Amino acid sequence: MRHSSSSNSRLCLLLLLCIGGMSASAEVYRWTDAEGRAHFGDRPPLSGARSVDVPANTGSPAPTPAERLEKQRALLRAFEEERRQHRDVREKTQHDKAERQRNCVQARDRLQSYEHSSGIYDLDAQGERVFLDDTQREQFMAERRQDVETWCGKP
Repeated sequence: MRHSSSSNSRLCLLLLLCIGGMSASAEVYRWTDAEGRAHFGDRPPLSGARSVDVPANTGSPAPTPAERLEKQRALLRAFEEERRQHRDVREKTQHDKAERQRNCVQARDRLQSYEHSSGIYDLDAQGERVFLDDTQREQFMAERRQDVETWCGKP
């Protein structure tokens, strides 16, 4: 015969409640030994024990159905908020990764284009081309290689 895990759980819970109920209603005995020390037990010693009434610890009262429902709703709201935060982080990470990839491709393309060009120029205030000398060109190319490293990582 097959039992589902929920029916096994229910059976265990029922047994625990029954056992707990029996121990809560059991009597407690108190006695003092020959050295004057007090002892407590669920069975009396051979002589000289008296029964002690121990009030049952009832704990806090069970929540009403409305309180239980509100707690469930609050928990569901908290779970939904956590899922939303995880989704937002995941989407931002994906967006940042895609943007980084686009910038990497652009930086590599620019570097390759400048490496194969015969001359690199800039425009002056009048809009005229001013070609970079060797020192300026090397500085410019170092900046482009740094762009590639920034967006693509070290090769």
